[in-house]
Amino acid sequence: MEKKIFGIAIVLFLLTGCVRNADVEQVDQKKIDSTEESAVTEEETVTEETVVLEETTIEEKTEATNIAFDIDPLVFDEFTVEMNYVELYQKDGKEYADVSFTWLNQAGDGAKKFMSQSLVSLYQNHTDLDETTGAWDIENSNSSSLYYDNAENGELNIFLTYELENKEDNLRLLFMPINELDEEAQQIDFNIK
Repeated sequence: MEKKIFGIAIVLFLLTGCVRNADVEQVDQKKIDSTEESAVTEEETVTEETVVLEETTIEEKTEATNIAFDIDPLVFDEFTVEMNYVELYQKDGKEYADVSFTWLNQAGDGAKKFMSQSLVSLYQNHTDLDETTGAWDIENSNSSSLYYDNAENGELNIFLTYELENKEDNLRLLFMPINELDEEAQQIDFNIK
C-alpha cells in the first residue's frame, strides 16, 4: 500500500512540474528537436562504423588449412617440444601460418621461460620468416607465451604466427637451444601442398 501511495505522489509531482513548465517546453522544443537530429546522425555514424568493423572481422582469416603431421617430440637436454598444430590461412591478401607447440621444462633448476631456453625460426625457401605478433618483443612479455614462466617439469603451450612468402613451398621449423650444453638444433619439415 505504501508503495502505491509513494508512486501516486511521484506521478502528481511530475504532472505538476509538467504544467508549470509547459511554456518552457515550447521554447525548448526547438532545442530538443535539433538535439534529436544530432543523436540520429551520431547513431547512423556508429551503425556504419559497426558494419565496417564486422566486415573487416569476417575477412580477417579465410581459407584455414591444418597441416597433417605425425611427428615424434623433439627432445633436448633441458626441454622437450611436442607439436600441437600448424594452420595456414589468408588474411588481408597475405598468407600466414599459426604454429603451436607444447614445451616441457626439464631443466631441473626451477621455472624457466621458453625464450631463455631456445630460439625458434620458421623457414620457407631458405628465408627466415617474420613472426608477426611481436611474440619475441620484450614489450609483449605480459601477453606472449614465450615469456610465461613454466614450472619445473611443467608443460606450456606456445603460439606464434608467421607471414609466409607463398602457399606452395614447404616450411621448416627450427629449434635452436641457447644453453651451455652446446646442443645441436633440431628441425621439423612440413609439406604444405
